[in-house]
Amino acid sequence: MRAGGWVPDYTLRLVKREAAGFSDHFLHAHMTVDGTRADLANPIIHYSYRNLDDVLEKLNRYSRGSAVDLLEQGVRSNLSKALLKGFSAFARTYILRRGFMDGQMGLVLAIFNAETTYYKYLRLHLRRDTP
Repeated sequence: MRAGGWVPDYTLRLVKREAAGFSDHFLHAHMTVDGTRADLANPIIHYSYRNLDDVLEKLNRYSRGSAVDLLEQGVRSNLSKALLKGFSAFARTYILRRGFMDGQMGLVLAIFNAETTYYKYLRLHLRRDTP
């Protein structure tokens, strides 16, 4: 993937253990560092999924975990908001971040982002599927 918001992926990956910590998000805890940070000269190639089952499992896990994080932040949702957020995620990925330049897989990524976002806000609205 060269577009759609995945590149560049500046994810903190290498740290001294004694200087590192994590945020308290339920799903996507972010690494924190007490000290200097720098970027690698070359990107790390990262294959996120082995097959479609991995994609669907991650969609389910991320939408559930993100709903928990939003619930803890006091965010509310409804069906209209879930639909609008899902559509916005598609448009942002496919059009604004030029996911269409990645061809078929760019479309797949945009749909994945739209579905994950839609289900996140739907779960938040229903609040049945969050721990």
